[in-house]
Amino acid sequence: MRKVRKSFGGLVAVNDVDLDVQQGTIHAVIGPNGAGKTTLFNCITGLRRADAGQILLEGEDIKDLPTHRIAAKGIGRTFQNIRLFPYLSVLDNVKVGSHLLNETTLWDTALKTRRFRKVEREVEDLCMDLLHQTGLMEKKDQYARNLPYGEQRKLEIARAL
Repeated sequence: MRKVRKSFGGLVAVNDVDLDVQQGTIHAVIGPNGAGKTTLFNCITGLRRADAGQILLEGEDIKDLPTHRIAAKGIGRTFQNIRLFPYLSVLDNVKVGSHLLNETTLWDTALKTRRFRKVEREVEDLCMDLLHQTGLMEKKDQYARNLPYGEQRKLEIARAL
């Protein structure tokens, strides 16, 4: 990102931020309450529109794209407060995050066509792999609400991935 800025009235929440993130690297955005961390992530994911600057993904400026297009490019997030579906299973909560992978039509779904079944298998395999990676495989059939806080966080990360 280059020179990203976001203001609310006269308050500048994000001021000319430059940041390079390479694939496979881990970075931390730290600062006190009110420093603009959440606003910065909201700009990256399209929940807030940056007032100025560029947010580049593989050379493409995504700053003005709608949220769903940014998500379709692989940018996801979790929130400060956990937002799970408490009465869905752990596995089904992860499946909710796979909606962007679904290339089936309403008719495919209603008729359970070959394409629908293929996509369902692919989604199931992906979700099971994510549960394995996050250590939640053994709890895949439990309600999300029954997980301890730390595992609910892992579940949110699995869904975002």
